Amino acid sequence: MLKSIFFYVLLVMLFATNVQSQNENIIVDKDGRKIILYENKTWEYQKENEENKQSNKIETKLKSEVDNLFNKLIGKKPSQTETNNNNQNNGKSVINNNEIQEFLKLHNDERKKLGIEPLEWDEELTKQCEIYANKLIKIGTLMHDNLNGVGENLFWGSSSSPNQYKLKNGALSWLVEKQYFKSNKYTPQTGHYTQMIWRNTKKVGAFIIYNGTECYIVARYYPAGNYLNEKVY
Repeated sequence: MLKSIFFYVLLVMLFATNVQSQNENIIVDKDGRKIILYENKTWEYQKENEENKQSNKIETKLKSEVDNLFNKLIGKKPSQTETNNNNQNNGKSVINNNEIQEFLKLHNDERKKLGIEPLEWDEELTKQCEIYANKLIKIGTLMHDNLNGVGENLFWGSSSSPNQYKLKNGALSWLVEKQYFKSNKYTPQTGHYTQMIWRNTKKVGAFIIYNGTECYIVARYYPAGNYLNEKVY
């Protein structure tokens, strides 16, 4: 019954509100449940590893999770109580070299399969990602920055355990779009994936920031990819 209510609320909210993504689709992850918003305002609901989910725990938390998720999607600002609680963990990020290498390897392993030169980690791009990740926490929603010549992938996740997400979780979510990649060209359904493997892209930087049990991941790519009617590789 609760699952039926979830799907109904999901349908109503997505079509009754002005939820937009700029340039690329945005993935929102909530304990493994993905809602992908496309440029044409269509949406898709995905589940991962259903057999491994703690279904009872999810059922009992479902209402609060749905409220939290849609507040993010529609850009609703949290209440003062929520803000005070979140401020205790605002701006916290722990990125070590191992985490960077995991994130980079997910990109370059995929590029290697396709015969594409590997990406290099770029500190300047990473600094830009850090600045923008802090901005996303302040505005409390996902939206793409206005960039010129630089590509951007975004990820938001929330879990019951603080700091559960790492940089690699963003990359793994974007790689899921590979299943829709058919014609060696950019489409809104594959925007994160095609930016990861865009042949002319040489550098990447990324940053993850925590806000209580939430996290925001910003990744930037130079030169940018995802040009219409151009081959990805």
